Amino acid sequence: MWLRGRDPLPSLAPQGLSARLSRVARASALVLYLAGLARPEAQEALGAVRALARRGPVTLLCGCADETRCHRSLLRDYLLD
Repeated sequence: MWLRGRDPLPSLAPQGLSARLSRVARASALVLYLAGLARPEAQEALGAVRALARRGPVTLLCGCADETRCHRSLLRDYLLD
């Protein structure tokens, strides 16, 4: 996971998840991803993203081809809550 123009934020990337998961496995993996955002290192990175967002638009980047099936959309929703 990267913020445009910034260093990577590996603590916000899915941990050990394959892009080739079945639908059921993907749903389980997404639950695990959201749970992983509670880790201290993820919370620190989320704080940095929130601080940047208070100053202006933030662009989340990763290597996934389809944003609608990617952790970026989960992360966006998590940050907006």
